[in-house]
Amino acid sequence: MKWWICGLLLLATTLNYMDRQALSQTSTQILEDFGLNDRDYSKFGLFFNVGFGIGALLFGWLVDKGNLRWIYAGLVLGWSMVGFATGYATAFVPLIVCRLLLGIFEAGNWPCGILTVKRVLKPEERSLGNGMFQSGTALGAILIPLVVFALVDPKEPRTWQLPFRVIGAIGVLWVLLWLIVVKERHVAPPPSTPSEAKRGDSYWDLWKDRRFYVLIVVIVGVNTPWRTFSEWLPRFLQKSKGFTFEESQLISSAFYLSADVGSIISGIITLYLARRGRSLFSSRMVSFVLCAALTALLILVVAIPKEMKWWVIPPLMLVAFGTLGSFSTYFAFSQEVSSKHQGKVTGTLGLINSICMGLLVRVQGEVIELTKSYDLAFGLTALAPLIAVVVVYFFWEKAPASDKTSLN
Repeated sequence: MKWWICGLLLLATTLNYMDRQALSQTSTQILEDFGLNDRDYSKFGLFFNVGFGIGALLFGWLVDKGNLRWIYAGLVLGWSMVGFATGYATAFVPLIVCRLLLGIFEAGNWPCGILTVKRVLKPEERSLGNGMFQSGTALGAILIPLVVFALVDPKEPRTWQLPFRVIGAIGVLWVLLWLIVVKERHVAPPPSTPSEAKRGDSYWDLWKDRRFYVLIVVIVGVNTPWRTFSEWLPRFLQKSKGFTFEESQLISSAFYLSADVGSIISGIITLYLARRGRSLFSSRMVSFVLCAALTALLILVVAIPKEMKWWVIPPLMLVAFGTLGSFSTYFAFSQEVSSKHQGKVTGTLGLINSICMGLLVRVQGEVIELTKSYDLAFGLTALAPLIAVVVVYFFWEKAPASDKTSLN
C-alpha cells in the first residue's frame, strides 16, 4: 500500500506542475495577447513565489496539527479550481491574482507529500519515495507541452486558455481517487522513537540546529536551476537557440522525461548503496554529487551557438537528469531534522526558498531585458547544486559509522 500511496503523490505533483507550467508553455502567446515583455513576464513568477511562500508556511503548520488526508485533498481541489479560473483571465491583473492564489495552494503539496513519504516509508526507502513524489514535477512538465501542442493554435488569440481549463478539471478526479484509496490509518502519525525524542519537540529548536541552515543552502541550490528551467526554458530554446514553437514544446517534453528518470534513478542509487552496507549519508552523497555534476553541464549548453542548435539536446538531457535528481536527496535530508514538525520544516524552507526564487526570477527578467539574451541568466545557475553539495559534506551532522540505515 505504501508504494500505491507514493504513486498517488506522483500524480498529485504531476497535476501541480501541469497547472503551474501551463503559463510557461504558453508564455509567448500570453505576452503577445497582452502586449507584455520579459520584464512584465517575470512579475508572474514573482507573484507566484510570493503566494508559494505564504502557502508553504501556512500549510506547513496546518498539516502538522490537522488531518493529512483531508488537508491534502482540499489543497489539490483548491489549486485545480484556481488553475481552471486562469483559463478565463482576459487581462494582466486577473492573471497576476490567479498566479498568486495558485502559488498559495500549490505550496501545500510539498509539506503534505514529504510528510506522507516520511510516515509510510522506512528511512532507507525515503529517497526513492521522494524521487517518485518529485518525479511528478517532471511528468507534469512532460505532459503539458503535449497538451499545449494539441490545444493551442499560435495564430489564434486566447487559445492559450484551453489547457488551464482542461487540467483544472482533471484535478477534481484526483481528489476523488485520493479519498477513495487512502484511509486515515494509512497516513496516521507513527509513535515517536527514543532517538527522535532526544531532538526536542519545539519548532523553535529547528533554528538552533545547524542542519536546518544547511538545508536552506541546499533547497536554494537545487531549486535555482530547476526554477530557471520552469520559468524560462521554452523562451530560451526559441530565442537563444533558434528552435521553433513546435520544436521547443517537443524538446521540453524530452527534457522533463529525462528529469523524471533522474528523479527515480537517484533514489534507486541511494537505496541500492544503503542496502549494500554503505552509511545512509554516504549513499545519499554519491547520488547528490552525480546529479550536481550533471547539472553543471548547463555551462556547455549555454556555450553552444545557435548555428549548432541540435547539439544542445544531448547535454541538455543530462542536465535535466541531474537537476531533478538532486531533489530526492534534499527531501531525504529534510526528513531527518524533526519528528513532530516535518510540515513546518518543509513549509519554512519553502517560504525561504520562495523569497529567493521570486528575487531570482525577477533579477533574471531584468538581466534578460538588459542583455537581450538568456545565456547569462541560465549560465549563472549551473553551479548552484555543487555549492549545496560542498556545504552538506562539510557541515551536515553525520550519523555514527555503525549506523547504516537507522536515521530518522
